[in-house]
Amino acid sequence: MKLNGLDETDNRIVSLLMKNARMSWSDIGEEVGLTRVAVKNWVRALEEKGVIKGYHAQIDPLVLPEMQTFVVFVHTEPGAYDAIAEKLRTEKAMATLCLTSGECRMHGICVVESLEEMRKFAKRVRTENPGLLPFTVYGVLDVLKGSVFPLNGLEHAYDDDTPCE
Repeated sequence: MKLNGLDETDNRIVSLLMKNARMSWSDIGEEVGLTRVAVKNWVRALEEKGVIKGYHAQIDPLVLPEMQTFVVFVHTEPGAYDAIAEKLRTEKAMATLCLTSGECRMHGICVVESLEEMRKFAKRVRTENPGLLPFTVYGVLDVLKGSVFPLNGLEHAYDDDTPCE
């Protein structure tokens, strides 16, 4: 993928790091024709500009037998949209929340520790959000491309021992 606003070397370095964030400065240098020190400085400059925000492990909750991964589709009344979006944004189960085109719609990708937690989440969303129109939950069977978790991971989910309710 070529990122607009970056030169060819920036794009090549970013592409390599997206494929393997643990790649050494020397190996990157061999690929792009720079020294190890030059690559280190180049990457630091990309970090300082905010192009590279971090380096992460890609986790697949689908391989963990008790974890439940699901997608939610939400439609709200216009007056309830902002309040429901804010409540969903702060849900521990919500890994990704997207405000989408269409009238008062959003979708999310959620991960919880068990089927029971998924049921509690769905019930809580349905009962505690006046102005909620159709709210649909679909279990994820497999991820064919990408990751369930966003690149910055779950910011506050499972950082303590409290359940999702």
